[in-house]
Amino acid sequence: MTTTDPTTDLVSDARRVDAAGAAQVLSDASAIGVVCHVFPDADTIGAGLALALVLDRCGKQVQVSFAAPAVLPESLRSLPGGWLMVEPDDMRRDVDVAVTVDIPSLNRLGGLGDLATTGRQLLVIDHHASNQLFGTANYVDPSADSTTMLVAELLDAWGEPIDVDVAHCLYAGLITDTGSFRWPLPAPTGWRPPGRARCGQRRSQQDAAGHPSVRLAVDAVAGAGSRSCCPTRW
Repeated sequence: MTTTDPTTDLVSDARRVDAAGAAQVLSDASAIGVVCHVFPDADTIGAGLALALVLDRCGKQVQVSFAAPAVLPESLRSLPGGWLMVEPDDMRRDVDVAVTVDIPSLNRLGGLGDLATTGRQLLVIDHHASNQLFGTANYVDPSADSTTMLVAELLDAWGEPIDVDVAHCLYAGLITDTGSFRWPLPAPTGWRPPGRARCGQRRSQQDAAGHPSVRLAVDAVAGAGSRSCCPTRW
């Protein structure tokens, strides 16, 4: 059984994975629960919905939730995939894999923390330097511009296409966490996933902006504001 050290939130069998390793965890699962952090922003919701839309398209059973507040902020309600969101009490606890997005520590799970402590596979996807590697598999890269860009790289490694709805979600997180590309990049760190290490340089914001998912979203977002989502938390 997976155990955590309450003083550090570290999981006893924690390991780091790259984008391909994270994709393999998801590929092997049938039922997946995606958890966004409490008081969510566009990066956590965008990452969660983008991932869930692709998982649903792949035939996986998937739900997305966050513990608080009771209603999603109005600014996030037009993001595609909202029909995959459920109330925290309705979130399945019998999933094969729980995935946390944009969450550096267990306390940011709020009332959904039990999904991280019951012995199942726990995939952590995050770009915070403070991440405590509390998953059984940790796809964590503090040099990434946003968690949504890590999801984009995961989908690239998995070979799953990024359609307009997925791109919209990814773009929302990227724009939020870079201040519309005005803020400086995260500081370099000592560890990088193997594929990135071979590149020898940190990705620039211009590189991020040139990712196919971002270019697709730029064309799509302007006309997507009128599309509404329909979970009960809206």
